[in-house]
Amino acid sequence: SFREFVTRNLLLYPEINQAAIHFTGSIALYFEAQLRRVLEEKHLKLGNIVRTPMKGLINYHNNKVNS
Repeated sequence: SFREFVTRNLLLYPEINQAAIHFTGSIALYFEAQLRRVLEEKHLKLGNIVRTPMKGLINYHNNKVNS
């Protein structure tokens, strides 16, 4: 299913191979090895995988307010 997801959703973007692709959620976290393998097959770069986005969102908004 990861292969289908990448083909159907990510490869539609012409410059997708120029940026890291980040994932949020337990599915990506628990199946990181399989996801990593599919992205490598398609010559895509895996970014961060996090279970929940809260920590990153809090940091982002705290830094935005303080800048």
